[in-house]
Amino acid sequence: MKIEIPRNINSLRIDVGASSTAPNTANWIRDTDNCFVIAIEPVLKNVVTSAMLMSYSTNFKNTYFIHAAIDDVKEPEESLMYVTKDIGCSSLYLPQQFEIDHEENITKVNLKYILDKIDWENVNFDYIEYLKTDTQGNDINVLKSMGEYLSKIAVLEIECTTWDEYCDVPNEDEILSFLEENNFKFLKNCEDSLVDGVYVDRLFINKNFLHLKDEIQIDFKKDDRELLVSEVIAGPIGLDGARMLLDYQSFARNYGNQISWFFSNNQQRSNSKINNFYSFKDIDWAGLQHSTWPDAPGRFFLGQMNYHRSLGTPVFPFARASPPPTEVLHEYVEVEDYEEKVK
Repeated sequence: MKIEIPRNINSLRIDVGASSTAPNTANWIRDTDNCFVIAIEPVLKNVVTSAMLMSYSTNFKNTYFIHAAIDDVKEPEESLMYVTKDIGCSSLYLPQQFEIDHEENITKVNLKYILDKIDWENVNFDYIEYLKTDTQGNDINVLKSMGEYLSKIAVLEIECTTWDEYCDVPNEDEILSFLEENNFKFLKNCEDSLVDGVYVDRLFINKNFLHLKDEIQIDFKKDDRELLVSEVIAGPIGLDGARMLLDYQSFARNYGNQISWFFSNNQQRSNSKINNFYSFKDIDWAGLQHSTWPDAPGRFFLGQMNYHRSLGTPVFPFARASPPPTEVLHEYVEVEDYEEKVK
């Protein structure tokens, strides 16, 4: 792995625990043109979905998606991930209050290992502007895994408590003591993380970077991305007129497996391969493809995301067929042109 950062980039942000749609990464590249983001997520469906949903963005080239979990380990090692029904609550720790959907074999790696892959002598920054970590209980180990890079963080967003929702996680006092010992000062609570009167996610600033407190952007507009789902009847193929406008979170929950299937089916195609995606595992794409069918029987992903010209909205066309057809139509077109293209 080698993380190549364009010369026009002047800041680095890291999103550990990107979740199903990587909303933090999306906000950062939407509002800042010269920021590079490393997004790290252990659940394969999440990282693939996030990358595909973001691939339409002008600044998608300023991202690097990594399929892995971050932990305080010396070398990359294999581990189990508890993937919950509410996929954003998946964790390395055994959930006590969330239903487990399945377990995934994933790779754990320390964050220093990843940051060492940056050529620090040839980038236009010498510190990490913002680190967000939300790993459902493992956040203190994310920080411990950074080695000397911990002192390079300017602003830190961290999940400080999981409300005993997982077994044997480090407690809030341990996290706060570690931050104080390592020169971090409380900055503010994250307004959208209020649970039962307590702010779960909080912002801290490295005291060595207090002079940048008013220069680093920490508030972003809510991730309000939407896309149009265009349903297509297969055999004979034609538009049936059914279209749904969904927010990204709803889309990821309902169609994330189809996105994973499409990505697996096209990962070797030069016109659809996502080049800024890295996995420590040799992924069984065929197995992934097979595993997506039970979630949505009789549906398959038909085309890559496109723009709806008049609405300015990304579009995903789908098809319905049972059993699934042996070939998938790979025609990347505007939805207005779709009927003509498939005749």
